[in-house]
Amino acid sequence: MSEGERGLRLLLITQELAADSSNMGVAHLWANELAPLVKRLHVIAATTGAMDLPHNVTVHALGKEQGRGRVSRWPSLLARCHRLIGRGRVDGVLAHMVPAYAIAAAPWCLARRIPLVLWYTSHGRTRALRVGAGLAGAAITASPESFPLTTPRAFVVGHGIDTDRLAAAPIRAAVGESPVIGVAGRITPLKGLATVVEAVAQLRDEGAPVELRIAGEPFYPSDHDYFGGIQKRVRELELTDHVTYMGALPSASMPDFYADLDTFIAWRSLPALDKTGLEALAAGTLLVTNNVAYRSALGPFAGDFLVASSAEALADGLRRALALHPSRRTSTISQLRQAVLDDHAASSLAGRLVEVFTALRERREPPFPRAAPAAKVGERD
Repeated sequence: MSEGERGLRLLLITQELAADSSNMGVAHLWANELAPLVKRLHVIAATTGAMDLPHNVTVHALGKEQGRGRVSRWPSLLARCHRLIGRGRVDGVLAHMVPAYAIAAAPWCLARRIPLVLWYTSHGRTRALRVGAGLAGAAITASPESFPLTTPRAFVVGHGIDTDRLAAAPIRAAVGESPVIGVAGRITPLKGLATVVEAVAQLRDEGAPVELRIAGEPFYPSDHDYFGGIQKRVRELELTDHVTYMGALPSASMPDFYADLDTFIAWRSLPALDKTGLEALAAGTLLVTNNVAYRSALGPFAGDFLVASSAEALADGLRRALALHPSRRTSTISQLRQAVLDDHAASSLAGRLVEVFTALRERREPPFPRAAPAAKVGERD
C-alpha cells in the first residue's frame, strides 16, 4: 500500500451500519477492513446499531432506526453529501447496493472530479440502476452474473466475507445419523425455498431422517405471503418434524449456524453470487446449488454440486453431498474453503476497493475483469 493510497479519504454510503445486523452486517465488516487502508473513512448509513469501528471512521446516521421515513431521510442524505463531498472532505465515494445513493452523490462527485463507485450484486434492472451506473466512474460486483447491465465500466472484484471468523470452525468429516441441511437469507420466491422443501420431502420419503434449518425471514408483504405458502406446504407434506424455522440470525451467529450443517443449499431463480453460499464453504460446509454464479467457486466439483433447477436435481445433489466418504469429504471441503479464502475474504476485497479508487483517480481502468464485454454495450435487455 503506497503512502498515496493510505492518504485516501473515502465515503461509504450504505443502508445499515451495525455489527449485529442479520441483513447488512457486511457493511460494518467492510468499514473495519477499509479503515486501516485509508486516512479517513466516512460512513453515511440510513440505519445504525451497535458498532465497533476504528478511530478514523466517522459515522453519519440518517435516523431510520428512530422512525425517520425515506422522504425525510433524503434531504439529510443530500445535506451530508454536500458537506462531505462538496466541501472537499473526501477523495472518493462508494455507494453500497442502492443505486439511488450513487445518484445522490453524483452531482458533487462530478463537480469536484472525484471517483464515484457503485457496488451492486443482484439481478434487478431498475431505472435507478441504469442512471446510477451511468453516473458512476465504475460499477463493481462479485461475479459476472451478479451485475445485470451490460457496460464496459462494470468490474468483478469478488465478495468480501468474514473468512477469519467463518474458517475458525473445524471441518466435520462424517455426516451424522440425522443429516442437517440449511438455507439462509431473505425468504422470497427468488430464493426457491419451495423447491428446497420438495427435495427434502423426497429424501424423507426414501427414509433419510433429514432436518432442514431455515435461517431468515420475509421482508415485503409478498414475501410474507410466500412464506405462508411454504409453511402450508410443509404441513401438507407432513414435514413439520423435519423443518426448523430459526428466524433472522445476527451476523455473529452465522458461523455456528453453518458449522452445524452437513450441507448448505444456495438456491436462486436468477443467477448472482450470494454471499451465503460462500460463507457456508468458508465455514467448512458443502454446498449444493443451481446458481451458475457459483461455478468458479466450486471449480472441479461443479459437476457434483451445481445442479439443474428442479426438486429432483436438488435431491440428487444432496444425496451425493451426504454420501461422500469422510476422507473425500474432508479433502473436498478443504479445497473449496481455501478457494473462498483466497478469492472472497473481506480483507482482500478492501484492498481491491482501494485499487479501484486509485485507478480512477489516476484516470486509468481498474485492474480487474469486466463484468460484461464492452462489445455488448447497446444491446437490448
